[in-house]
Amino acid sequence: MKVKDLMTNHICCVAPDMTLENASKLMCGADIGVVPVCDTNGIVGIVTDRDIITRGISKGFGPHEKIEKIMTRNVVSIAPEADIKDAVKLMSDKQIRRLPVISGKDIVGMISVGDLARCGKLDAEVAKAEHGIAEMYKV
Repeated sequence: MKVKDLMTNHICCVAPDMTLENASKLMCGADIGVVPVCDTNGIVGIVTDRDIITRGISKGFGPHEKIEKIMTRNVVSIAPEADIKDAVKLMSDKQIRRLPVISGKDIVGMISVGDLARCGKLDAEVAKAEHGIAEMYKV
């Protein structure tokens, strides 16, 4: 099975100069926890709802601060033609829950641990990836 078979196709993106407040509103309205940050050259970052709290609000940034101040710049991504097992391994190795799916410079989708879990064929691999990611957030 390929990444393109499980990925979410409808992606909301934000610009690097969007404010934390507007990005938060967009994420809340779309019921999503992550948005790619894109400019005319393609994806330049990614930001999660958790990033807004841990890298933004908790560091004293206000609602009018730009997303580019808190986004992750070195985005880990995967191609739509990649095998699902490669996505699982990448998520586990990099300790991430979501991967932008990139074709050329264009973002064409997003795949998450939840998408992989719904697949039903990779239960053991997904559980391993989830466990590895959860370990990273233990207090």
